[in-house]
Amino acid sequence: YRGGPYGATDEDAWPVLRLTRAGVTTLLDADPGNDASVSADERADFARWLTYPGSPRTIDTTRGGSRFGQLVPKIIGDETLYTIYHDGGPGAAPVSERRHDSLPLDIEIRQTVFGYNRTNALRRVMYVRQQIFARGARPIDSLRVGFWSDPDLGDASDDQVGYDVPRQLEYVYNSDLHGYDYTYGVNVPAVGWALLQGPLVPGTAGDEGRGFGVTRPGFRNLRLSATILTFKSSGGNTQDPRTAIELYHTLSGLGTVSGLPIDPSRPDNRFAIDGDPVTGTGSLDPEPPADRRMMMALGPFTLAPGDSQEVVTAFTVGDRGGNRLANITDLRGVTDAARAQSDAD
Repeated sequence: YRGGPYGATDEDAWPVLRLTRAGVTTLLDADPGNDASVSADERADFARWLTYPGSPRTIDTTRGGSRFGQLVPKIIGDETLYTIYHDGGPGAAPVSERRHDSLPLDIEIRQTVFGYNRTNALRRVMYVRQQIFARGARPIDSLRVGFWSDPDLGDASDDQVGYDVPRQLEYVYNSDLHGYDYTYGVNVPAVGWALLQGPLVPGTAGDEGRGFGVTRPGFRNLRLSATILTFKSSGGNTQDPRTAIELYHTLSGLGTVSGLPIDPSRPDNRFAIDGDPVTGTGSLDPEPPADRRMMMALGPFTLAPGDSQEVVTAFTVGDRGGNRLANITDLRGVTDAARAQSDAD
């Protein structure tokens, strides 16, 4: 991907923009003389914000403010970052620079990242909202979207990965190989990535889905279709994908090389390591621990020309439990709080 809207050729002209609630409040107040207290970088990003297609915006209601009644940047949470990037048109990267020599999908992604400076669980949450637009002339069928992470939790060599099915939460935690982590000691955090809102697709009469801030009866949001665990230094069906076909296998929750179920005893299951490490039950990340990669996947679904979809995820941290397993329990609570706030927004 390259920075800018679809077709942009100068990605350096489209840097990531960053605004804070305190900075925007100051820039919208009644006294322009206060603007100098906001950093030059933030003032510049404020000035450019509305020139970025799809950037969050609202009508200013600050009575007596310098921009009352005007369209202004909208802050979500207490700090908001916005960027836009694409993979097609005149500005597309050459195949030689693309992952696995894959061809462009001709899509544009508008991404908003935000968080809350609070004393509660939301302090340990980072939200990511991605709006996907099909800019090409052909439909994209059997589209799968993956959220890949190489977490490296402190000492990366003793990591393990789990998946919480009800919460749609994939996470990394520390193994009990040494009884501690070289970086964190005994109280090793658990770090997760949760799906809060999947793509919107037609459902049944009783369904209700949400996308782009609108609730739509008769539609539903897709849940995760697979979780994937791969290893940095392995071969076969748990290795990192090396080709576009192998990547599609992993996005489908199948063996990297074979394209077949990883666990023959559960051929229809696409969710690796979906047991509970806290209770020691179910399918758990096998020993020995190692440098893990993890990925959540959505799909397949179709994106028609001119169509768009919105996906919302959150990074969450559990670190108040006191040890590696208690922090998984804490992580679940933080993820629940993140979902509740997302639903409220």
